[in-house]
Amino acid sequence: MYDKNHIQFARQILKVSQLDERAAFLANLPSFIRQKHTYNNLYIQPISHLPDMLEVAVHIFTSLDKQEHDEQKTLKYMEPTLKSLQQDMQNSTNYMERYYYHRKHFFYKQILDSLKEICDQYTSMSGEKQIAQSLFGKENEGALFLSFLSFVYFGLWLAPRQLFFPMSSLCSGSWDLWGTIDYFKLLEEFLPESGTEFFPEIYSSSIWDEPLDHFSLIKAMLIRMGEKGNPSIPYSIVDGSTREFLRFLGLKEYKRVDAELEFLKNYESQQEELFRKLFKK
Repeated sequence: MYDKNHIQFARQILKVSQLDERAAFLANLPSFIRQKHTYNNLYIQPISHLPDMLEVAVHIFTSLDKQEHDEQKTLKYMEPTLKSLQQDMQNSTNYMERYYYHRKHFFYKQILDSLKEICDQYTSMSGEKQIAQSLFGKENEGALFLSFLSFVYFGLWLAPRQLFFPMSSLCSGSWDLWGTIDYFKLLEEFLPESGTEFFPEIYSSSIWDEPLDHFSLIKAMLIRMGEKGNPSIPYSIVDGSTREFLRFLGLKEYKRVDAELEFLKNYESQQEELFRKLFKK
């Protein structure tokens, strides 16, 4: 499916953060999970699911490496994990416990069902023969997480999302922009069959020249996601998600985000200016 514009954005974000750019070629993993099961959108819209998605992806792709990149052997190897999760669902004593195991089982199933397509996308875009095991080491967790988060953030140009559900049902999106452009023309240009690449001029901007801290960039991106709510997501909810994600990634110290917030606002301003020029009503 190759969400090329999303992936290019994720790659630029990883580059400015001095992280492994190969993680960008898996940035659209949430899109593969959603692709054939739109009725399960609830499982992939909220950003609270990203840590589970990352854990599942790491498990599957390290197992693929152990099975010498044989997809059928990997599917067989993962069967006990799927059966264990099904048993956990049956043994659950309340809704939230059952939902947790159901969600994880769903992530495993959808990634495994799309395993060949994901691998083909990675090798096609990276030029490598296979997905490297080194991409899934502990040192690359931040790169993968930021890659997924960048994909979600970029998607807010195209459609509103309940990113902070269930803590908030408010949708984040590019509301001011959509009121000033031909929105359906924008969506048309982002269809998989479209060959349009929008952003060479934006990625040559001087805002990409200064290196940024990836933890601070994650925090800043979450703040902007909250501010793009209509109305804005309460900061206490955004702050709670931020603390949870940074703890998950092993960060215990406080991070300032002044430079990262300025960077994102500058990027958004340039992006909106381009879209207004391209998709004038």
